[in-house]
This record gives sequence, structure tokens and C-alpha cells, in this order.
Amino acid sequence: MLRFQLQLGKKSLMRTLEMTLAVVITFMFLMYAVPQLNTSKVEEQPNILETLMYNPNFRNAVISNNNTLVRSLIQERFHSVARNYNFSILITNNTNAYLVLNHKRVFSEFLFISGNETNKAFKIIRLYYWRKE
Repeated sequence: MLRFQLQLGKKSLMRTLEMTLAVVITFMFLMYAVPQLNTSKVEEQPNILETLMYNPNFRNAVISNNNTLVRSLIQERFHSVARNYNFSILITNNTNAYLVLNHKRVFSEFLFISGNETNKAFKIIRLYYWRKE
């Protein structure tokens, strides 16, 4: 009887070791054989409009459709934050308006600017930017 229990103990120990080895091999396969995601290519967006939204000159230029001043203010900000980007802007009252750009990866920001005391109309500025090639 004791001999039978010893053999049973050896068999269960071997099965436990086999199962543990199978789990380890499966885990190693998942870690090394399955391709890993490349997270190093995630780019951080410069957030240009977030820094300009409190600038009264910028807000007044957008409300009065002064594209030249808006462009120059954005250009100044791009030179300090994101020199290797090109950009395009769209100032509109239409919430559905957008630009179609033929670049691989285009980032987009928008800002809703309410009117002021003299001009009650709202404006939406959309900023599109992409890496220079």
C-alpha cells in the first residue's frame, strides 16, 4: 500500500512539473515570438492653440478675420515649440468646415472663440500641422 502511494506521489509530482514547464514555455513564446508594439514612435503634439487662446491680440485677430496676424502669431509659436512642422489654418463660422490635406500624418487642433463686445459672432479656428519632409 505504501509503495502504491509513493508511485502516485511521483506521478502527480511529474504532472505538476510538466504543467509548470508548459506554462513557462507558453509564456516565453508569447513574450518573444509575438511581435512587440513599438510605442517609441508616439509623437507628442505641440498644443499651439492652447497657449494662444488667452492672448487678446490673437483672439481679436481671429474674430476680425485678420489671417496675416493670426498666421504670424502662430508662426512665432511654432518657431519656439515645433520648428520642424508646417501648418495650415482655417477660420470659419461653419462648425462642419475642414481642410483636406494630402499628408501622411496630420495633427489638428481647434479653438472656439466667442465674440467680443463689438462683434458678437463666434469664430472657429482650426489648425492643421504636419512634420516637414
